Amino acid sequence: MGRVIFVLFFTFAVAFCKPTSEDAKAELLKFHEECAVTSGVNAKDILDKEFDDIGDEDQVKTHVLCIGQKLKIIDDDNKIDRDVLKTHLGEIITEDGKVDEIVTKCAEEKDDARETAYSMTKCIHEIMREN
Repeated sequence: MGRVIFVLFFTFAVAFCKPTSEDAKAELLKFHEECAVTSGVNAKDILDKEFDDIGDEDQVKTHVLCIGQKLKIIDDDNKIDRDVLKTHLGEIITEDGKVDEIVTKCAEEKDDARETAYSMTKCIHEIMREN
């Protein structure tokens, strides 16, 4: 699949699964751009990078936390809302049982909300890359 689009928790999965609506893509891009301002990542540059080559890790952690919060995957208590995560994954993953597998494996709480968001995103990316 050439480049993996990192921008959000799930955008990279679109290449493997059913496409998202244009409205959903526009909303994700809006969140990405808003979060890029607060995190300091280069909004365009990060779209063109592989996950493992995305630059300053602290900025990226702040970025994925921001996006997770905007998508309501990370709740007000900085915890993963597994139901919301399942809903978002279910919109792009069609394979039976895959959503539950990903949530079980990747929705692991860390001591820090940024670490939780980053770890979850990286885990999802690795699973999707394997398929």
